[in-house]
Amino acid sequence: MPRFESRPNSRLGLGRGGGRKVLALARNDGVVRRNAAVSAASSTISPTRTATTSSLFLPLPVTTTTSNKSIIIDGINGDGLKLEFQDRVSGFATEPAGGRLVQNGLVYREDILVKSFEIGPDWKLTMGALMKHFQDTALSHTSCMGIVEEGFAWTPYMRSNNLCWVVTFTHVVVNRYPSWGEVFQLDNWLYESGKNGMGNDWLLRDGKTGEVLVRATNCFVMMNKNTRRLSRFVQEVRDEFAPHLLPVSDSVAPRDKRKIERVTLESADNIRAGLTPVWNDLDINYHVSNVKYIDWIIEGAPRSILESRELCGMTLEYKKECRIDDEIQSLSKIVAGKLEDDCVELEHSLCMGDGSEIMRARTSWRPKSNARAPAPARCAGGI
Repeated sequence: MPRFESRPNSRLGLGRGGGRKVLALARNDGVVRRNAAVSAASSTISPTRTATTSSLFLPLPVTTTTSNKSIIIDGINGDGLKLEFQDRVSGFATEPAGGRLVQNGLVYREDILVKSFEIGPDWKLTMGALMKHFQDTALSHTSCMGIVEEGFAWTPYMRSNNLCWVVTFTHVVVNRYPSWGEVFQLDNWLYESGKNGMGNDWLLRDGKTGEVLVRATNCFVMMNKNTRRLSRFVQEVRDEFAPHLLPVSDSVAPRDKRKIERVTLESADNIRAGLTPVWNDLDINYHVSNVKYIDWIIEGAPRSILESRELCGMTLEYKKECRIDDEIQSLSKIVAGKLEDDCVELEHSLCMGDGSEIMRARTSWRPKSNARAPAPARCAGGI
């Protein structure tokens, strides 16, 4: 007769106070045993919904009791599991998970562990994953400053006047990519950039040694959401952001000001056609996330470059929005260096079917290290 058990997860090294339980289904004959680790602290089960369990894992009926803060799943013979619900939404504007303000509240800092799903074949953090961390910490920073409407970087004046921020360019310089299992420290801050822009810089350091691994900068300008035209950095918005801007005159990653030429079908060394966005590529504005553009840039690089080199620097110029029904061509051209040189530079264009550009980019590539990163120490003995 099957029975329902609730017990501490000793295999993961977590005791009764460790915040995790294991749901185990066992048959008396010992043939079937299934485990599923459940984290009470990170559960995303809504307290207003009824939890259900597949009959494959629990063939007997399960009843649930819900309250504002917990869900109790009743098992057999009175056994069960209480899933505490922690409301992270209401407190997010002042207490973003994992981050903190330093430097008199002007710099947002977060310690981040490199996950297995963020690495590439070389076991290192990918550029796409890195850009997602940049985006996430920037939003967490503005949330922590308390100037956010609906969870994003909109001040009250911007919201009432249909204004939003758009990225005009990004510049990234990579000294070394952190590997799977490493912890890195990511700092993020804002500052005025020119007459109509706002700079957003990141400094990524080794979590143990403090070694600077990556430097990056974005430039934001305001756009009217209705007309899709750029807007001035009006004084009202300046005043809203002024208490939160770092008083610096330059970026931690000064922009490469060389002109990026357009790559055409005639001048391209490599063409990757038929790239199409999917639903999960969309952001909250129903436009393709600019992080996806980086994936397309890399897809357009020659295979020989991707196999033998790693991306160590890039400058991105955003030209136009991309929507889900657009079809993209990624064109690239080697503009400096050869495959046998220490550094190779490429220029890129992302173009729609009508020939209009959505992005230009310059990328720098260096030879890959042959050394593969070891598995994290905490995983010694197998996973």
